[in-house]
Amino acid sequence: MLINFSVSNFASFKNKVTLSMEKTAIQQHPEHILDKRVLSGVALYGANASGKTNLLRAIGFVPMFAYPNSILQLNALNSFMQQSDVPTEFEIEFESNGVNYIYKISFDSKEILSEEISFAEKTKRNLIFKRTGLNAEYGKKFQTEWYKNRTCPKDVTLMSKILSDGIIDNKISGYQHFVNIDEFLRGIAFFDPKTEVPAGYIYNGFKEPQFKKFLKGLLRQADTGITDVDLTELPPATPEQIAKDPDLSRLLPGHALIRQYGDDYYVFTAERGTIRVQRLTTMHGDVSFTLSKESAGTIKLFKLGFLLYSYKNMPGSKLLLLDEFDGLFHPFLTKVLLKSLLNNHMGGQFIAALHNTMLLSHDIWRVDEIWFTEKDEDGASDLYPLTDINPRFDKDLEKDYINGRYGAVPFLGDERAWEEIVK
Repeated sequence: MLINFSVSNFASFKNKVTLSMEKTAIQQHPEHILDKRVLSGVALYGANASGKTNLLRAIGFVPMFAYPNSILQLNALNSFMQQSDVPTEFEIEFESNGVNYIYKISFDSKEILSEEISFAEKTKRNLIFKRTGLNAEYGKKFQTEWYKNRTCPKDVTLMSKILSDGIIDNKISGYQHFVNIDEFLRGIAFFDPKTEVPAGYIYNGFKEPQFKKFLKGLLRQADTGITDVDLTELPPATPEQIAKDPDLSRLLPGHALIRQYGDDYYVFTAERGTIRVQRLTTMHGDVSFTLSKESAGTIKLFKLGFLLYSYKNMPGSKLLLLDEFDGLFHPFLTKVLLKSLLNNHMGGQFIAALHNTMLLSHDIWRVDEIWFTEKDEDGASDLYPLTDINPRFDKDLEKDYINGRYGAVPFLGDERAWEEIVK
């Protein structure tokens, strides 16, 4: 579970900001609390380009620090206003399999400057490792020769080096901590309206009856008009089609090739000398459609279904980062989805960037679950919780936000200026 996340000098964030998932003394919606202390979800509100997406991207970037054999493209990471002389810093506190961890990393456009991870045991915090430049020191429980022999290039994290060197597979002393860390980081997933479902997920998903049942139920309950969705048979691939796609001619029996053309998905399999072709099809009663014929909101919900299903069924800690979550959805649908996630029917946590003020309501959120992003005069993003303002529980949150009482609203100028622009 995510507890706290801090970032500085990244994208639009200049100074250190911290998002906390720890509950406060607020008594609303006790069903939103995980393990008696952590929130199941939070909402981010703010004007366009105020930093909501950048915050989600920062959190979503953290797993890359631990990918085995990953070489970070440090010069591709945007520091605030391209300040290459100031380090970018991340700090994430989380709990995995009952253990509290803090992972800190600092880097510039050329190298990892420092990296540290520790865990809590009762009231004491224990060091796993602390790296400065290319030098590393280890905690008392991690001082075997195996650890001391780990070296890595300046643009590779020690975390990823230890994982790629096989600490888990070889069950080196202390490996369970790295199992826990790896499990948490792999449970972080980013989703926005542009997110594409990997083609392989389509093929494997529709071979699983429980997934098909889940997806059909989701689409039907959302009133999309879809009564069924499945892979349907098309005529076998012609010699002309095979000639245009060399991969089809090399397709072996028992293997599948999945292609995505726009929003449509096709599955090709080799069977008895022919190339079998299937296409993802939606059914509205007796009438069939390709996915690309559906509305943008339906396509988004279809893609979200794959993520929600894995989120629902994947063991361990899970964190969904939902950017522009209310985009393309009717507010009623967004509200139902948010409430389901907040009530933890699917397990795990989420952070949702939103714009629709209709969703800013005590009926949906605890006050400590609402956060705002706002830019200052220098263009730097700030992040602050609604608890800083601490509105009364009888206050109309939507009305007060629209009236500017919480900040984080766009300054759009007067109507006459807009009229001149659109003439």
